[in-house]
Amino acid sequence: MKTLAKILLIVAALIALFAVWLLWVAGWEVWRQFVALDALRTREFTNPVGSIVGGAAVALLAGVVCGYALALPRKPKAPPTPSTAAAGPAEPDLR
Repeated sequence: MKTLAKILLIVAALIALFAVWLLWVAGWEVWRQFVALDALRTREFTNPVGSIVGGAAVALLAGVVCGYALALPRKPKAPPTPSTAAAGPAEPDLR
C-alpha cells in the first residue's frame, strides 16, 4: 500500500470515530429527554435531529474516504516510454 492510501485510511478512521462520538452525544440527548418525560418532569428541549443527521453525514464521509483509500492502485502503472507510445497498441491475434 502506498503512503497516501495509509494516510487516507487513518484519516477515515478518525472521521469514523468522530461520527460515532457525534451520534453517541445525540443519542444521549434523546435518552435524557425520554427519561425526563417518563418521570413527568420538564427540561429544556434540544432538538437532536440536526446532530443525528450530521453524524450520519460524517459517517458517510468516512466511508467515502475509506473507499477511495482502498481503491487506490497498489502499484501505479508506469508511464509509457516514447518508443512504445509512438508505435501504438499491438494488433490482437484473432486466430
